Amino acid sequence: IADGLNYLHYENILHRDLHSKNIVIHESNAKITDFGISKNQNNQTSAYIGNFGVVAYMGPERLKNSESPSPYTKSSDIYSFGVLMWEISSGHLPFKD
Repeated sequence: IADGLNYLHYENILHRDLHSKNIVIHESNAKITDFGISKNQNNQTSAYIGNFGVVAYMGPERLKNSESPSPYTKSSDIYSFGVLMWEISSGHLPFKD
């Protein structure tokens, strides 16, 4: 998963919806899927189209101002990756309580 995300970021692609339901296992390798809302980091529109994705995996900067949130960044994907790693290591859904 880390290698896949690193490759995306090397190509300046932001996944923008990284969570456990977008990970599949193929021949003992984890693969990132669902690139439906992925964008090239340099081609993001400034027009706000709403928050999308799974809230538990969104960075706090995405939730602070619902009318005009910060743009997605590589750091946003890294936050989602961290939550995903917590879910995998704990065996629990994030923020279930």
